[in-house]
Amino acid sequence: MTVDEALRTRRSVKHFDPAFVLDDAAVGELLAPVAFTPTSFNLQHFRFVVSRTPAMKQALAAAAYGQEQVASCSAVVAVLAKIPAHEDAGRVWHDAPEPLRDSMTRTIAAFYGAAPSLQRDEAIRSGSLAAMAIMLRATELGLDTCPLIGFDDDAAREVLGVPVDHMIVLLICVGRALRPAHPRVGRLNLDELIVTERYDGQPLVSSPK
Repeated sequence: MTVDEALRTRRSVKHFDPAFVLDDAAVGELLAPVAFTPTSFNLQHFRFVVSRTPAMKQALAAAAYGQEQVASCSAVVAVLAKIPAHEDAGRVWHDAPEPLRDSMTRTIAAFYGAAPSLQRDEAIRSGSLAAMAIMLRATELGLDTCPLIGFDDDAAREVLGVPVDHMIVLLICVGRALRPAHPRVGRLNLDELIVTERYDGQPLVSSPK
């Protein structure tokens, strides 16, 4: 499967087969490549909590206002992000040559150290990139997914035991569809989505299909 095919065919499934099981090997196959998702300064903000037991999924479903797909999917992957990931710079760059390691740790500290809003923004960016990678990888493996942000953050944090310096970027339900997703609704025209040079620039002469 190509990336083009994965992007065009992935759908947000609302009804999963509750009998379908994702074992440890399958979860590893899904998530291991995601560790290579790009992050600012290689800080690897993302963390993944995989919930598969009925009790955990029911608790997360309650935090997600009773959404059925959270309880029926094979696994709920909570995409977390460490907000002060810049504090890991020394560990992340430990194996680099000393001049590069020292330069990078100084640069990272100066860039993020006194900028809490930037720390949070970067955590969201890194977690979002990882989330998309999870969904594309799942599609490649023949799995179905449903990303969602419709949950009570405090309740979900308590269920998952999320540290105070981490955030929940989103939850991703993973499994096998019990029935197809709803038909696609209208998509915006690419001429509206893709312009050249500036926001008020011209659309592509020939937009892709």
